[in-house]
Amino acid sequence: MSRFDAIKDAAAALRAPRLWLLHFFGNAALFFLFYEWLRIPEAKLWQLALNIVLGAALVFAALLLHCGTLAWFRDASRSETFPMADSFRRAVRRLPAFLLFLFLAWILWVIVYVLSISGEAWSLFLRSMMPAFLRRHISVALLTHLSAAFFFALRWILVPGLLLPLGVLAADTGFSAFARRQWKTWRSSLACRHYSAVVALAALLIFYAAIPLAGWTPRSEHPTFAGETASLLIRLPLAYSLGLASWLLLCAMAAGRFAAIERAAGNPAA
Repeated sequence: MSRFDAIKDAAAALRAPRLWLLHFFGNAALFFLFYEWLRIPEAKLWQLALNIVLGAALVFAALLLHCGTLAWFRDASRSETFPMADSFRRAVRRLPAFLLFLFLAWILWVIVYVLSISGEAWSLFLRSMMPAFLRRHISVALLTHLSAAFFFALRWILVPGLLLPLGVLAADTGFSAFARRQWKTWRSSLACRHYSAVVALAALLIFYAAIPLAGWTPRSEHPTFAGETASLLIRLPLAYSLGLASWLLLCAMAAGRFAAIERAAGNPAA
C-alpha cells in the first residue's frame, strides 16, 4: 500500500462538480431554512405541529446530505463511475446508524467541552504541583494558553479525527460499523500521518481562516454602507467556500483510507 493511496483516492473523489454544487447550495439552503424555522410562532397548536414537522424535515435533510456524502466517497473509492444518486439512496437506510454515531460523537464532545471550560482551574492546579524553581519561570497565564491549545486540539482535531472514520463506516455499512469485527478496520484507518495532517489542516483553516474572515470588518475612518456591503458579499462566500472545502477534503480523506486498507488486504469490498 502506497503512503499516498488515500490522498489519491481523496483527490479523485473530489473531482465531482455535482457534489460541490450540492453542498454549496444544499448547506446554504439548510442554513436559511433553519433561520426561517426559528421564526415560526408556536402560539397555536397547528403552528406547533408545523414547527415539529419542518424541524424533523430539516434534520432528515441535513443527515441525508452528509451521510450520503460519506457513503458516496466510499463508493467512489471502489468505483470511479459509481452513480452518486445510488449512494444517497443507499444512505437513507443507513440514517439510523449514522444518527447513533452522531449521538455518541456528541456525548464524547460534550465530555471534552466540560473538561475544557475548567482550563484555568487545571492550570492553577498544575502550577501548584510544580516545584518552586519551575513556578518562578512558568506563569499561570502561560499554562492557561497551553491548556487552551491542548483542549482546542482535543476538541477539534483529536476527537473529530478519531470519530470521522467511524462515521464513514456507519454511512457505508450501517449498524455493522459498531460491531467488534470493525474495530481493527477503524484502528487501521487512523494509522496514517497524511490523514492526521489533513484533520489538523481542516481545523486550522476553519477556525483560523474561514471564521475570522467571515467576522472581519474593514477598518476605515469613513466607512460607507456600500463599502461594508461589498466587503460582506466578498467575505462570506469566500469563508463559506473555505470551510466547505475543508470539510469535504476531510471526508474524502477519511473514506479514502478505507479503500487503501482494502487494497492492501487484497480483499476489496463488493
